[in-house]
Amino acid sequence: MIVGIEGTGSQAWKASDMTRSFVRKVLAQSNQSDKFYFIGPSNLGGDGPTIVNGAWSLINSRMRQADSPSIQLVGYSRGAAYCIYLAKLIAEAGLGPRVSHLILFDAVARQAEFAIPDQIPTTVHRCIHAYRNPAGGSRNGFENVGLYVQDPHFTSMKKQMFMASHGGMGGTWYNAKADEGTWGQDTAMSMAVKANGSQAANTLRAMGPGSAGLAVGVFNAPLGAATAAGGKFIGSKAPGIAAQQISDRDQIARMPGTPTMDAAADQAGSRSVGEWMWAHLVDVGVLPGGASSQVDASPAEGKSFVVGTAYPA
Repeated sequence: MIVGIEGTGSQAWKASDMTRSFVRKVLAQSNQSDKFYFIGPSNLGGDGPTIVNGAWSLINSRMRQADSPSIQLVGYSRGAAYCIYLAKLIAEAGLGPRVSHLILFDAVARQAEFAIPDQIPTTVHRCIHAYRNPAGGSRNGFENVGLYVQDPHFTSMKKQMFMASHGGMGGTWYNAKADEGTWGQDTAMSMAVKANGSQAANTLRAMGPGSAGLAVGVFNAPLGAATAAGGKFIGSKAPGIAAQQISDRDQIARMPGTPTMDAAADQAGSRSVGEWMWAHLVDVGVLPGGASSQVDASPAEGKSFVVGTAYPA
């Protein structure tokens, strides 16, 4: 069985976006006989638990059957983060076989309803993750999760950065240079933090020298309203959260203030994502030989899908 969860904002996608979706393309070309698709969360958030509960209900019931199937999970953006969380739930429940393949397109944790694991759980056998190169400047307020495994003895991982927008990483490339806001505006409007402060859903990166103490509020709350909204200040003196969490994609000094990719560049970057991912998925048997990321998925309107409902793919 393979379960796919779409990315943020997909409820409003047009048919042209849905046909380009990497998640829907993987499902359409998968070798699995049982394929299920979940539309992703809204831009405003808040419906993540509905999606996760719907997917968990499906997985839980299937894996408790006598002929419990192997599970493959594929997701984009917050949908990819939800797939990581589902892998954690499977591990905690002790259900049947492990997750044979966890396929992630630019996984980002942008919700405060539950904590997405920073690392891939040991219940996953193989993880393949394509994610943004920060030098592209796209959605730099969206911090990635799922870049490392909890235990390499249990989980193998392939990961690769790409010069593509966040949209291009999921197959829906666009003119990021013209359509995305500045880094500061984008970040200020997309910060979220768990109530206990243990996990920043969008890890704050300093916006320049002297910016060590910046407020973080609930998702889509104006930066100035952070304290009133229950946000917290994080910085060099905040316990448990570093002002700058340096990793292979968190190189603050190299981040441009705005996206660098126009439509043609983003289309090329998105194509590279698909070619890299499809080569790996064919190699490990998730997709059949001859599968191609350039083959469109069937047309559909995002609004035609009910949030939290599984649709045969």
